[in-house]
Amino acid sequence: MNFTPWTKARDLRVWADTLQAREKLPALIRRLIHATTENPTLSQFPADEGIQRRRWDGILAVPTGNAWVPAGSSVWEMGTDQTPATKAENDYTKRTADPGVVDIANATFVFVTPRKWEGKARWRDEKRAEAKWRDVVVWDCDDLEQWIEIAPAVDAWVTHLLGKFPPGVRDVSSYWAALAATSEPPLTPAMFLAGRDGTAKELCQAIAGRPSEIAVSAISLQELRDFVAALVAAGGEQSEDVASARGIIIENRDAWNQLTVSKNTLLLIPGEQLAVDKAMIAQAVAAGHRVITQTSYTYIRNRSGIRLPRADQSELQQAMERAGFPEEQSPRLAREAGGCLSVLVRLASKYAGQISPAWAKSQEAVALLPLVLMGAWNDNNSEDRKIVERFTAESYANVQKLVTRSINQPDAPLRFVAGIYSFVSREDSWRLLSPYFTSDLLNHFANVAVDVLSEDDPRFEMPADERYLAAIHNKLPKFSPQLREGLAETIALLGARGDQTLQGAPEGASWLAAKLVGILLDRAAPVRWFSLAHVLPLLGEAAPDAFLSAVETDLSRSSPAIRSLFEKDADGLFSSSPHTKLMWALEIIGWD
Repeated sequence: MNFTPWTKARDLRVWADTLQAREKLPALIRRLIHATTENPTLSQFPADEGIQRRRWDGILAVPTGNAWVPAGSSVWEMGTDQTPATKAENDYTKRTADPGVVDIANATFVFVTPRKWEGKARWRDEKRAEAKWRDVVVWDCDDLEQWIEIAPAVDAWVTHLLGKFPPGVRDVSSYWAALAATSEPPLTPAMFLAGRDGTAKELCQAIAGRPSEIAVSAISLQELRDFVAALVAAGGEQSEDVASARGIIIENRDAWNQLTVSKNTLLLIPGEQLAVDKAMIAQAVAAGHRVITQTSYTYIRNRSGIRLPRADQSELQQAMERAGFPEEQSPRLAREAGGCLSVLVRLASKYAGQISPAWAKSQEAVALLPLVLMGAWNDNNSEDRKIVERFTAESYANVQKLVTRSINQPDAPLRFVAGIYSFVSREDSWRLLSPYFTSDLLNHFANVAVDVLSEDDPRFEMPADERYLAAIHNKLPKFSPQLREGLAETIALLGARGDQTLQGAPEGASWLAAKLVGILLDRAAPVRWFSLAHVLPLLGEAAPDAFLSAVETDLSRSSPAIRSLFEKDADGLFSSSPHTKLMWALEIIGWD
């Protein structure tokens, strides 16, 4: 199957009348050079604002040329003027009289116009006859069409500039521009590269290597594709031209079959809708192309292959702040993304219309509802397992099958680290799954949450200076801290997001958060305040009025139970005081 180009000479003639053509013509020539020659050395070729400079439009040196690029040294002039002959004559006369550092006897003069120039051959022959330059060549829209025909990735890019969208393909530059524009302020490459410098280096080396499959272990194909696009954009204009001149995202098999016959090397990136099999990869590699593929996100035991790790939270936050995200928003989004940039894209988007991952749809979503309300649990804790079985009404073995399937799918909602099951992003999973909540499900959650969070912490009965030895004396709560915190986070989410939750519970859910905080804290004994100390900030966030009411009621008593929080556990290295959690809770309420 032969490749059918999308950009025609007539498109270029129409484009020539636009300001965009004047600004982007040098970029088009740059990309064509990178796409069809090996190891070119380009100087200048400024585009956009750079076209105002009073210099050569481009200076090039390439060891081996082709039908459009002269071998050796060449200088380039270009323009979109309605009379190409006048522009060419003026440039030729000026550059011949004052060539600067260029040795014109050993260089080729090249003039480019996106317009139709009927007299180009006659003008070219006249200048060649003067024998001042090594050679003189002229390319107009017809020649550019033929040149673009052998550079599919550039063809996709310029077609997008022309306002057309070729079926089944997308150039990397346009993909990145659309991705970055989904949020305000725009997303930046630094966000996607946060903590991933090693992977970026490995991937660049692989792309520069011989034609092959470049398999990358990544959370999802989208995560990998976005990373590649950000890596290209991060390199600046020159690097972006090099990568975008050959990189192209392919969405269907027809486009794949057409592009793999290209004689110039391409970097093929499968899209979400294209299932690439081994035969397709072999076909592309045999034709001299490089193919980026995504493999499951697992630990590479033999240390071979490339792995795209989760983004570093601290570096991501810093990148967001540099991009202009508010200081109060950056830490939350960086934390809630869970190192997954596809989650960050959803959370930071300024648009309502988004493609939801497979796990957030229909039957799969319903199965995850009890788990998203639990938030997290310890797989090694038998009491946590019982709660999971009680809440899901399933055997733990069946639940494990569900979560294992979820963990191993693209853009996975859950993760399993050090024996702890947890959601990658509570914020993201809540936003996607909460519309499926029902009143019955939330009432069931309320009963489970009260039972778990009402458990008295046996450490309260120990002498304060011996509490650090609680594990040795088997004096720990029966439920894991991960489960307790997960349930408390859900109460906080119900309080903060409850008014936008529930099709099955039209009265909303924020009232339930206030009710649960009241049940847990109103006239609570000292052991209850002590037992809930580490989740007090979440309960305060969930229902500020109910929380303050409980605190005020307790302080009005002759012997406030809250005093138990101000008891210092120990001295020195193991010292702690749970009252700091109360102070944090009150501070959060004060911010609101």
